[in-house]
Amino acid sequence: MSRLRWAFLAAACLWAIGPTAARAANVNFIETGDALTIQPDTNWECGVTFTTEGENGHLDGCWITNSPPGYAGASEALMVEPAGQPDAGAISDRIRIQFNVTADGLAHIAIDFLSDPNTAPPEFPPPGIPVIVENGQQQLVNGFFFGAAGPQEPPANLTIYAQSDITEPTVGVEPVSWGNLKALYR
Repeated sequence: MSRLRWAFLAAACLWAIGPTAARAANVNFIETGDALTIQPDTNWECGVTFTTEGENGHLDGCWITNSPPGYAGASEALMVEPAGQPDAGAISDRIRIQFNVTADGLAHIAIDFLSDPNTAPPEFPPPGIPVIVENGQQQLVNGFFFGAAGPQEPPANLTIYAQSDITEPTVGVEPVSWGNLKALYR
């Protein structure tokens, strides 16, 4: 095969493969009872490790990002108890992140999922801080991170989900039924 054909074949292969694109890395923090499960996907191009202890966990990860080199920070997202729960509006879980983007386009992050200890008195978020009201389902956390300088989201190409358990209220709450609703209108 001539050099021209080899060059054409090589160019065609490179065109077909294309450049390596950044894909979104994802992680799910799932709290059930007194245990936390951390589920990272496979898009952490340069690695991910995690540990859990009871309802708390820590993750270190690295992925290809579209954020600019030098983007760095630390921030926290708060999950609060929903209305109708004991201590409604109190902080239930904290998701803390610390990250930086290096010159080679890699984002490095440390994420801590911290659940409130059951023995602690309830703590409420400061006024004006965006919060996530727990609903027992997986909830996207990215838009709720807030640092010392204000809102600060994690680097691009990362999605963080959290699912916190909700305990059913037991004091003075009756389940809704047709009979209960009819009684209200008598």
